[in-house]
Amino acid sequence: MMNILYSLQIEIEPLEEGGYLATSPVLPGFLVEGETIEEVLCESPAVARALLDTLKELGKPIPPALQPVPAHFTTQILVPA
Repeated sequence: MMNILYSLQIEIEPLEEGGYLATSPVLPGFLVEGETIEEVLCESPAVARALLDTLKELGKPIPPALQPVPAHFTTQILVPA
């Protein structure tokens, strides 16, 4: 069985002490901290999945703002230069 993919909006901001913090206005409890933006982006899917798994275990619904991604889609990626 194929997992459903969801599109999750995140906001990444620099921290005063260095590094970056990602939060999501759509998924309460979503916090990812890393030394680089790439690290934050790499860790974000696992954190989001853990939160969604917890919601399922508690019998709570997935936030309605999370939209399933169709099988064929386009997206943007960040490329360090």
